[in-house]
Amino acid sequence: MDTKSDVSIQCELLYDERKGRSYQFDIADPKLRRHLVRRVYFLLMLEIACGIPCMEIILMLPISCNELYARLSSFIVSLIIYTLLYKFRNRRRAAPYKYITYLVTAILSFSSRAIYLLSITKTRWVHLHPVILMIQLLVLALFTKQQRVRFTQGIGVIIIHLIFGLCLLLAYFLNFFFVFVNAYFCTLVGWYIIYDTSLMLSERHAYNMAPQEYFFAATNLRADLPVFLWMIVRHFVLGPFILLAKIIRNCRFKEVC
Repeated sequence: MDTKSDVSIQCELLYDERKGRSYQFDIADPKLRRHLVRRVYFLLMLEIACGIPCMEIILMLPISCNELYARLSSFIVSLIIYTLLYKFRNRRRAAPYKYITYLVTAILSFSSRAIYLLSITKTRWVHLHPVILMIQLLVLALFTKQQRVRFTQGIGVIIIHLIFGLCLLLAYFLNFFFVFVNAYFCTLVGWYIIYDTSLMLSERHAYNMAPQEYFFAATNLRADLPVFLWMIVRHFVLGPFILLAKIIRNCRFKEVC
């Protein structure tokens, strides 16, 4: 049996005490799967690169607005649109809808990122975040070219933080260390991308991905954001209250002695 095509490690639906439950990938061939991921990451890099000159134009324009209102409005609008795209996923699968939805989500992503970054600084240091994120995506995309080492989320997180750490070290010697620390948010974005890539390609989101659906996959990374945020709220915010409610409900009829 060919070891390169042995996908049973990641593709079988099983439960292991150390690794937990794993879901079967929609694309069984790891070469085709990594080729799709590589094209998706290159799409994201191209989008981020196109946003840098747009950000430069925004810096030169005398725009003044309520930053809190702008960030809140952008977040709510993006969340509503992403939720609708997640709900009606099959309707945006075919052309030309997959191109239209990708363009819409790319503009939304750029707008939200621009509003967030410009609320931190209105200098050219604002370009640090997209540049570092592009470097992270480039290294992750190049890592998918090899077949010897499994592309796990742990390795992805190590790559993301290693790149940020090297950039941080360079910033220390160039005397703009504290300005560079504000760009740490890009590591969280990179982690979300690799985390949702794994869920999107598996049976977890039930997308039934095909190897050539890279525009559809790039849109999915944003459409899954409301689900990801709800998971965080459910486990870390509502989790203790749900547990307390279960304890109260279960102890109502239990005898003390």
